[in-house]
Amino acid sequence: MALSAESMAARVKAAIDAIPAQQNSDGAGMDDYRTQLFTAMCQGIIEEIVANSELVPVTTDSGPAGAGIITGKVR
Repeated sequence: MALSAESMAARVKAAIDAIPAQQNSDGAGMDDYRTQLFTAMCQGIIEEIVANSELVPVTTDSGPAGAGIITGKVR
């Protein structure tokens, strides 16, 4: 599956929705809330990339014990 803005937005929104609502109206704790918000955004982006990446084998190495190690690149 290819990355899409809609899918990534849904993952980021879900991560942000999991943050408890800000309770203080005087701005106290706002830096902590912003940190949680940015962390949630990054987590949603990472989850989207991981869910939509695949390893394309480049080489295989049977190794001395026939380990079958696959190296490749993520696309």
